Amino acid sequence: MLLKIIEVGIEKKVNSIEFGQTAEESKLKIGCREVDKYLYVHHSNFILNFLIQKLLPCMSYRPYKRFHHVFKD
Repeated sequence: MLLKIIEVGIEKKVNSIEFGQTAEESKLKIGCREVDKYLYVHHSNFILNFLIQKLLPCMSYRPYKRFHHVFKD
């Protein structure tokens, strides 16, 4: 499916394709690049906001660690 989307993108001569955030490993294997992701969480309740800030590292996005070199130099 990803390759078909790329094929259609090439046919239509688009500059970029937004694949979204899920299944990043398979997307990186076909040559996609990751972009920086940010998360902002705030609650008006001071106590809940404090708890959220303490728990945020557990919920934060962790990038895929491996690099796949799929194109020739």
